[in-house]
Amino acid sequence: MRELPWPSVLTAHARDVPSEARALLAARLEPDLAGRGALLLGTCHRVEAWLPAGTSPIAARLPAPVRQINGEAAARHVLCVAVGLDSVVLAEDQLLHQLRAEATRARSRGPLDPALDRLVQLALRAGRRARSWRVGRGESLADVALARLPAGGSILVVGTGDMGRLAAAAVRRRGDRLLVAGRTPANAAELAERSGGAALGFVPEADVLATVRGVIVALRGAWPLPPARAAALVSGGAVVVDLSSPPALAPELRARLGQRLHSIDALARERSGDDRLARRLERLVEEALAEYAAWLRGRAAAAAAAELTARADETRRAALERLWRELPAYDGATREAVERMSRHLVARILDAPLARLGSDPDGARERAARELFDL
Repeated sequence: MRELPWPSVLTAHARDVPSEARALLAARLEPDLAGRGALLLGTCHRVEAWLPAGTSPIAARLPAPVRQINGEAAARHVLCVAVGLDSVVLAEDQLLHQLRAEATRARSRGPLDPALDRLVQLALRAGRRARSWRVGRGESLADVALARLPAGGSILVVGTGDMGRLAAAAVRRRGDRLLVAGRTPANAAELAERSGGAALGFVPEADVLATVRGVIVALRGAWPLPPARAAALVSGGAVVVDLSSPPALAPELRARLGQRLHSIDALARERSGDDRLARRLERLVEEALAEYAAWLRGRAAAAAAAELTARADETRRAALERLWRELPAYDGATREAVERMSRHLVARILDAPLARLGSDPDGARERAARELFDL
């Protein structure tokens, strides 16, 4: 039985691979995938390469443990990621935004493999449908982070990017006092004003760090706390959630915080969401997978039809060439008439087989045609 040309997936998830190793993996994969028609997806909890069928193996050359998924399971995994089944928060918005952005970025560097592109389109469509099923405001990873922090005091949000903004909004909704620190003072001031908080310097004073109840760090890069301020954070008893990947806190500070530190990788082992929604998302994945498999079979049937047509025309031409060598006296008008008749005859013979190939729900006709005509 001829296998459908399923994509393959290389995945390193926070459940198995630390964030530092995932960062190294992403840096290694970027040039490795150039010109392959592939897509590289990096999020808080995963680094993944979605590869076209037939891509030569690259997992063995990578610097981190990578799980490779092949066949139908690879397409199912892509769809699960897109609808948010593999996220800490079921059907979260952030991952769908990241996938859309990465798909646009990948296409800007060159065309995606057509079959992989079709899968990405179906995944984005399923992801949009999944988000439409949520009731009320969608929860985010920032909400999960805030739930780890004690309520009723000051919460410091470090970072003014997308996740920092989500964290600030979550703090405001819960009614805690919000403090905002960012690398760029203007951005921190803008976020603090919009969220009803107060802006601080990127490295707050020790007396502030000693009194906050909790800290959410969401940075691309390090949060460099001098020793005295790191000591104030530790002695003050604050609970810290580091949503940065790789971690923004220095290893020594992470060790001193101990169980009061929640890392981005630790959050990956949890899941927030309704079981009914999860079951509905699972059904959505299977529906999209069936549609993709049908598309692959249709594509394979079309390719088989084209090969069969080309083979028949090649045979027709060869037969006519032999005929004209045996009958050199026939003039141009006669030859043209015979040519027309031969083309018409081949088209009539192939009409029914090609029509049946065009309606091939399980791929059986495509496989039979390839076997029967040695395509």
